[in-house]
Amino acid sequence: LLRSICRSIIVAVSPHARHTALEAKRLGVEVVETSGSGYVEDLSLLLRVIRLRPLLVAPGDLYAEEGCLERLVGEAVRVDADVVTFVSRGGPTGLSLFHGSGGTWVDVEAACVTDVDTWLDYRRVAERCSRGGMEAGRLPGR
Repeated sequence: LLRSICRSIIVAVSPHARHTALEAKRLGVEVVETSGSGYVEDLSLLLRVIRLRPLLVAPGDLYAEEGCLERLVGEAVRVDADVVTFVSRGGPTGLSLFHGSGGTWVDVEAACVTDVDTWLDYRRVAERCSRGGMEAGRLPGR
């Protein structure tokens, strides 16, 4: 899915996410290990190291409805700002598209994504997945 909208896919993981790194490598995705100092610190380092733009950044605990990423990225590449941040229910989702490293940014509503931070978030996503024929916590086709 992501390969259809991204030239390159890199999974950045902290030392606390070894299973994620192994799964990404199994799928043939490049893996970069971060310090695990925190989201902002790790993202700042990655933005300095990875020069490719536009750069789509997505957290590992993000749920996106089918077709959502394609639609959002399609909208975001046309926005005249250095950073497009996708928000849902008034809060950041962790999904962003970086055009540059300047100081302009725009928030774009993304009701089709959920940042899974709480047990309630997980239960809502699990319910959506079960309605769509996908079991929460498992990748399609597995």
